[in-house]
Amino acid sequence: DTHLQNLTDWMAVPGAHWWWLRQFGYLPPTATGSAGILSLLMVVMAALWLLLTRGMTWSPTQSILMRVPGVRGYLWDTACAGVARAMAILTASHISMRLAARYLPQAAGNRAIRRRLGTACDALMAGRTLSAALREVGFPSTFVWLVRAGEESGRLTSALRVAERHYEARV
Repeated sequence: DTHLQNLTDWMAVPGAHWWWLRQFGYLPPTATGSAGILSLLMVVMAALWLLLTRGMTWSPTQSILMRVPGVRGYLWDTACAGVARAMAILTASHISMRLAARYLPQAAGNRAIRRRLGTACDALMAGRTLSAALREVGFPSTFVWLVRAGEESGRLTSALRVAERHYEARV
């Protein structure tokens, strides 16, 4: 009988068991029930938005976000657009790929992707093709396919501009 009373009390006031969030200032003092949960959700969404738009400085946070399905795609699309733009500018300026490889990791905003791009650039310096190096470190298959098509056709700059437009449209 006491268990049933406790359960109905808990269900009657859904925000009551979120007292600890109010205690530490994560919820307004008047937030109860679904309003409290909605407030918490808004705080979490605002924090994610700040991390994605203002740039993340803590590398483990970036690695964790790379595992979240919706966020992962956004981060890859943003990085691919930036890398394609930088590569297109460098190749249009007739800068060798070996020299361009020094600057490419800076084009990826996310540190986790920047590390992968750095590994790909090391492979490029060792004599691998750009598309093979990008494929080995896990770049999206569409991006790798466009780079490979550009390498094989001799029109890498044009292919990179197509990749840039494609990934910019997705962001």
